Parts: sequence; C-alpha cells; structure tokens
Amino acid sequence: MMMRLRSDISIMRVRLKFALTGGKLVCGEVIGSYDGICGVLMDNGEYRDIPARDLDVMRLE
Repeated sequence: MMMRLRSDISIMRVRLKFALTGGKLVCGEVIGSYDGICGVLMDNGEYRDIPARDLDVMRLE
C-alpha cells in the first residue's frame, strides 16, 4: 500500500492497527513518508517511523 500526502491535503490523521497496540487506540499525524515508511507525530508528542501497512487512515483534512 502506498501512502503519500497530496498537496491539497494538509493533515492526515492515522491510528496504529489494534493488533500492534494490544487493543489501545494510538493515533497521530503523518508528517512525511518515503519508501513505504511514514513519519508519524504521535498524540503524546513522540515521533515514530512506521510502515504504512501498520496504519489506518482516520481522517484527511
């Protein structure tokens, strides 16, 4: 799956798949992507590089 920000979208809200988080809701915003890896600024302020296959898009703004 290819996940890339478009120029007409300023914010992409995502959540980590529940299987990876033990059923907890873990969300953040994609701030960049390259070669199937998304840079995500998590809601707790932590930055993580996460494979796009492990993310679900929640909202595009």
